[in-house]
Amino acid sequence: MGEYEVVPRQLHAFEEVKKRYSAAINRQLKLPPNSISTTKYSFLLFIPKNLFEQFHRFANIYFVFICIINFVPQVDAISPLLSLVPVICILAFTSIKDAVEDYRRHLSDKQINSQLCLVKTSEDTTVRKSWESLKVGDIIQIGLNEEIPADCLLIDSSNEANICFLETANLDGETNLKQKDVVDVDEYAQEENTCAMFPFILKTDKPNPDLTSFKGYLVPYDQSEQECENKILVKNRNVLYRGCILRNTDQIEALIIYAGKNTKAVLSNNDPPSKTSYMERLMNRDVIWCVVILLILCMSGAVAGVLWERDAHTSQLKGNWYIPRENEDEDNANATSTELFLVGFFMFLRMIVLLQILIPLSLYITIEIVKLFQAFFISNDLEMYSEEFDAGVVCRSLNITEELGNIQAIFSDKTGTLTENQMIFRCASVKETNYEHAANTKLILKTKSKTEISDGENLETGGRSVRKPKSAHFRKITEDQRHATKSPEPSETENYDPEINVFPDSELLLKLKSFDETDVDIRNFFLCLSCCNSVVLTMEQRGKKIKDAPETPKTRTPLDSVRDSFSTLGRKLKSVPKKMKRRKKSKSSQKSNEQPEENLTTVNERAIKPNTVDTERKVEGIANPTFSPDSPIRAQVDRAQLRLDFTAPKHLIFADDNNERADFLKEKDVLYESESPDEAALVYASKAYGVTLMARSERSVRITWPREGVKTFKCRYVLPFDSSRKMMSVILEDPDEPSGSLILTKGADSAVFSRVKNNSDVTKDHVDSYADEGLRTLCLAYRRISQQETLDIIKELADAEISGDEQALSTAFSLVEKDLHLVGATAIEDRLQDGVEESIRIIREAKIKLWVLTGDKVQTAVEVGRSCNLIKRTDHLQYLIQEDVDDALRQFLKMRGHDDPDKLASSVLVISGSNLEYILANEMKKFIKFCNLFGAVLCCRTTPKLKGDVVASVRQVLNLRSLSIGDGANDVTMIQEANIGVGISGHEGRQAVMASDYAMPRFRMLPRLLLVHGHWNYARIAQLIEYFFYKNALFILLIFIYQGFSGWSGANFIPDLYLILFMLLFNSIPPIINATIDRFLPSKLLMKEPSLYQYCAENKSYQPFLFWVAMLDSILQASVQFFIPLGIFYDANQFAIESTISVWTFGTIVAAGCLLATFFHLGIDTMSWTWVHIFFLIFSYALFLVIGLASNALPSTGQNEYWIMEYLFSDLWSWLTVLMVAFLSVLPRFIIKVLANTFSPSAQYFYREKHYQSNR
Repeated sequence: MGEYEVVPRQLHAFEEVKKRYSAAINRQLKLPPNSISTTKYSFLLFIPKNLFEQFHRFANIYFVFICIINFVPQVDAISPLLSLVPVICILAFTSIKDAVEDYRRHLSDKQINSQLCLVKTSEDTTVRKSWESLKVGDIIQIGLNEEIPADCLLIDSSNEANICFLETANLDGETNLKQKDVVDVDEYAQEENTCAMFPFILKTDKPNPDLTSFKGYLVPYDQSEQECENKILVKNRNVLYRGCILRNTDQIEALIIYAGKNTKAVLSNNDPPSKTSYMERLMNRDVIWCVVILLILCMSGAVAGVLWERDAHTSQLKGNWYIPRENEDEDNANATSTELFLVGFFMFLRMIVLLQILIPLSLYITIEIVKLFQAFFISNDLEMYSEEFDAGVVCRSLNITEELGNIQAIFSDKTGTLTENQMIFRCASVKETNYEHAANTKLILKTKSKTEISDGENLETGGRSVRKPKSAHFRKITEDQRHATKSPEPSETENYDPEINVFPDSELLLKLKSFDETDVDIRNFFLCLSCCNSVVLTMEQRGKKIKDAPETPKTRTPLDSVRDSFSTLGRKLKSVPKKMKRRKKSKSSQKSNEQPEENLTTVNERAIKPNTVDTERKVEGIANPTFSPDSPIRAQVDRAQLRLDFTAPKHLIFADDNNERADFLKEKDVLYESESPDEAALVYASKAYGVTLMARSERSVRITWPREGVKTFKCRYVLPFDSSRKMMSVILEDPDEPSGSLILTKGADSAVFSRVKNNSDVTKDHVDSYADEGLRTLCLAYRRISQQETLDIIKELADAEISGDEQALSTAFSLVEKDLHLVGATAIEDRLQDGVEESIRIIREAKIKLWVLTGDKVQTAVEVGRSCNLIKRTDHLQYLIQEDVDDALRQFLKMRGHDDPDKLASSVLVISGSNLEYILANEMKKFIKFCNLFGAVLCCRTTPKLKGDVVASVRQVLNLRSLSIGDGANDVTMIQEANIGVGISGHEGRQAVMASDYAMPRFRMLPRLLLVHGHWNYARIAQLIEYFFYKNALFILLIFIYQGFSGWSGANFIPDLYLILFMLLFNSIPPIINATIDRFLPSKLLMKEPSLYQYCAENKSYQPFLFWVAMLDSILQASVQFFIPLGIFYDANQFAIESTISVWTFGTIVAAGCLLATFFHLGIDTMSWTWVHIFFLIFSYALFLVIGLASNALPSTGQNEYWIMEYLFSDLWSWLTVLMVAFLSVLPRFIIKVLANTFSPSAQYFYREKHYQSNR
C-alpha cells in the first residue's frame, strides 16, 4: 500500500507540498483524464483494422483462400468474379454492422464525457467542467440524483450525520441503497489549516478492479509518512465509485482518486467467459471429418487426373476426337514427371474450389440465426411470465440455447432461489427463555390461510401449512381477494406486511423497561438486533417509500437555476435546508462566487431545493408511551388480537426527553434496506419493541429506547460479515462503563457457539427446534472490554487493514470475537416460492441429478428439503455431518464399501460444508462418483467458494452437463462454473443475474425452460446439423461423380450461378424455419412425461454414427440423382455437335432434382407442419426457378449457354425426370423411418402417438 498517492490539486501551489511530494505530483499530472472510450476503431483505420479482425475467423480465411486459388489460370474452376460475391457480401455486411455498433458506442461515450460537474477551486468558488476534463486530485460537488463521475473519496456531506446514500445498480445490480460515510478527519484537522479545503495526502494501492474493498490512509500534507504517528484509515465505506447515483442526500463533496480508464467500474467491466455447448463441440468433431473427406476426394481426383493425363498419349485413347493430335512426335508422346506433378497439383486445387461447400461453414451462421429466434421464443413464452415481477425469462447468452436440453445435473441455492427470500420474524430465545411471538405467528397463518382458500387450497391443522404450488408466497390481500375469501374481519389483514410489521411477544415486552432498569442480557440482545447490522435507513410517507426523488436535468442554464431558485424560495421558505457545513470550522453562511468557465452556476444551486426529508420539524404533542398492562398494544398482544394501526404504531413514537431534535416526522416512518433480508427482519423486530434504529454513521449509532427517547452510541469499529467467519461484530461505547466498550456479535450458531464461554444447552435446544421447523437461525452474543483493551484492539485492526495482510486481519478479528457471552438466538421464516414442490418433483422424475447448496444449518436445510419435495417420503437420508472431519471421511469410506445402487437411487445424502470441503480435498473422485448414485444431495453450511468447487469437481470427474441456479452474489462463482448459469431476479440484487446466461423471476419456470424449450432447441439443432452435412455432401458428390465422365478435368456441369447460390440462397431459409418453429413433441406432453427429457440429456438425437448415416444417405441419393437423368437423356453422340441436350442443360436438371430432393428430405423429418413451412418451401423453389429464368435470359451472367431454363419449361420429360429423381432419392429413407416407427418405435414416438390418440 502507498504505491499510489493522490495530492489534492489545491495543494499543488504550496511550496512545502511541491518540495515534499514533487514526484507524486508529477506522476499524478501524467495520469489519464476522466474521459472514457469504448470504441474499437478510428475513422482512418476502420477498414484495415476491421478486415484484420474479420480474418481472425477461419471461415473468412477459408473463403478468401478459395477465391485466390480460383483466380489462378490453371485452376479456373468457376467464374472468378462470381466466386467473389459471397465473400464480398459477408465481409461488407459484417463491416457495416461493426461500423454501426462502433458509431453508437462513440455517441454514448460523447454523451457521457460531455456531462457537467461542479469542481471546487477554492473554499468559496466552483467551476463547471465536463467529465472528460476532470483529473485526479480535483474536489467535486455532486447533487441529489446525480451520477458519480469518477472514483472519489467522500470528504463532506450535507447530511448532518456525515453520510450519504448511493444506488449502485449500475455497478453490481443491487437495487437497495448503500450508505457511505465521510472520512473521519475531525480529530486530525487543525484549525489553522484553513488555507486548504482538504489538507491531506491519500496513499493507496494502484488502480484495481475490486469493487468490494479499498485500502488506504491519509496523512497531513505538512507531515511525511514517517512523521505521522496516527494515520487516518480510509475504508471501502468512505469511497464512492463511478457509476453510482446519489440518493436521499442533497449534496456531497469528494476528492477524485481514480479517473477515466483507471476507475474500478471500467477495470471490472470484463466480458463474461465464453461458453461452448456440448453439441457444438460434437459438431466441430464432424466438421473435422468433413475436412478429411474433402482432402480424400480432392486427392483422389488429383491422382485420377494424373493417371488420365498419362494415358491420354497412349494408344488406348488414340482415335478419340477430343484428344489433341498435333505435334505427336516421339519426344512428346510421353509426358514428363514434372508435367504430371503440375497436372495433379492444379487438379487438387481445382477440386478444392469445386467441392469447397463440403465444409459447412455456413452452418455456423445458420445456427446463430436459429439460436436468435429460439431465444426470442423463450423470452416471449407466456407460460414463463410472472405478473408479480412483470418479467419473464431473459436470455443473456445466445450461443447455448440447445444446451438446455443436455443438462444432467442441477446445482441450486436455497435462500431466494427455492424460497421467497422475504424474511419474517417468528421466534426468539433470550436468556434461555423461548418467546414464540404467538400473535405474530397467528396473524401470519391466518392471512396465509385466507390466501390459500382464495387459491382453492386447504390448510392443515396443527399450525403447519401445506404449501401448494400457487400459494406459497404470502401477499397483501387486495379488496377483491377479501371478498373472494368472505372474511368476516378483513381489516385485520389489510395492508399487512409481515416483514415490516412484527407483533411483539407479551412476556418479553413486559421485561423491556427503561434502559437502565432492563436486564443487561435482554438490553444487549436488543442492542445486537438494532446496532449490529449494515442496514440503510429510508423514510416512508403515507405508506409510500420515498427512495428515488424525481430526476433533475444534468445540464441547466444559469437562467433556469435563478428562476427555479426564486420560485422555490417564494413557495417554501421554511423548506430551505442548511448549507453544507465544514466540520473543520463553522460557517453560518457563505456566498458562492463562481468563476466563469463553460456554463456559470452557483455552488448551492441544488441546495435551494426543498429537502427530501425535513429534518428541522419537531414531533409535538406526543407523550411517552407507557407499556403498562392496560395499554392498548399490551391488551392486543395478550388477547392475540390482530388489530394494530400499522400506519402509526404508538409504541414506535417517542418524545425527545433530552430536548434533542427528533429525526422523524409524524407522517413518516423509518424503513430499512439491506443486502441481507435477515438483517432487515431483525431490525424490524427490534423496532416492534420500541428499540428503533434511527441513524447510523461511521462514528455513531442512534436508536430510540422505550420511555427514554433517543440514545446515541459511539461506534469504535465495525467487523463486517464474511463467509469464512460467518458473523458480524460492532464495537460500541459501553453504556454502563463509558471508559470501556461493548462488543456486539451476531452470526451463525456454529460460529457463535464456538466462541462463547457460557455454552447454554437450553439455547442450543431452542436453536435446534427452530431449525427442525425449517426456520433460519442466528445467535447473538456480547463482550465487555476495558478502554485500554479497546485501544489495543482498534490499533491492531487498523494496522492489519493498512498492511493489507488478510491473515493479520483474520487474526485481529479472532482477538475481538472471543470469550463472548451468549444472550440469545432468533428464528426467521423464509417461505417457499410458488410451484417449487412441483418443479423439484418434475426435475427428479426427469432423472436430473439435483444438488442443493445452502448456507443454512443441517436441520433447517433438511426441513426445507422435505417441504419442497427434495426429500420425498420414501427417501432414505444418509448423513455426513460429523463434527470431526476425519470421522466424516471414515464414515464416507464405510458407506461407500456397502453401497447398493438401487437403494441409493431412492436416498438423499446430507453433508455439512466442513466435511464436504475436507472430503473433496482428499477423496474427490471417489466422493463425486458416490454422490452420483444418490437421488439428490443436500450440502449445508457451504461458502460461495465451496459452491463453485463442488460444481467444478462434478464437471471434472463425471463430465456431466450442469446448470447452476441462484439469486445472490454468493452464487456467482457457482453460476460461472456451470455449463449454464441461471440467475433469479429476486430480493438480493442482480449480481447473480448479471453473471448468468439466463435470468428468471421464479424457480418454477426452470422445468419448462429445460423440458420444453431445452428439448425443442436440442432436437431442432441436432436435426439442422445432420441436414446440413447431408445436403452439402449430396451436392458435392454430384460434381465428383461427374468428374469420371469429364476425364477428371475438374470441369463442372452445373451452372456457376447455381453452384454459388445453391447453399447461400436456395436451400437456406427452409432449414432455418424448421429449426425455429418445428415442435417434435407437444409442450403438455413434455411436462407430463418428464422422463422424455433423458432422450435429450443422453444425446440420442445426435450420436456419432448419425454423421456417417448422413454421408451414406448422400452417396445413395447422389447416385440416383445423377445416373437416372443420365440414363434417360443418354445419347451415344451426346458430346457431338449434333447432340440434343447440352451438358449445362443436364446440370440444370440434376440441380433442380437435387434441390427438390433436399426439400422432400426435410419434409420427412418435419414433425409439426404449419403454413410457414409450406410457404417457404414453395418460395425457395420458386426463387430457384425465377433466378434461373432471369439468368439464362441475360448474357451478362456468364453462362455458357442461354435459355436453358426456358427450354426446360417447354419440355415435360425434364420435369417428370426431376419429380421422379427427387421421389426415388428419399424413398429409402422414408421406408426405413416408417418401418422403424412401426416395429421398433422410440419412447418419443410412442408417447407422441399416445398423446394424439388420447386427444382425438
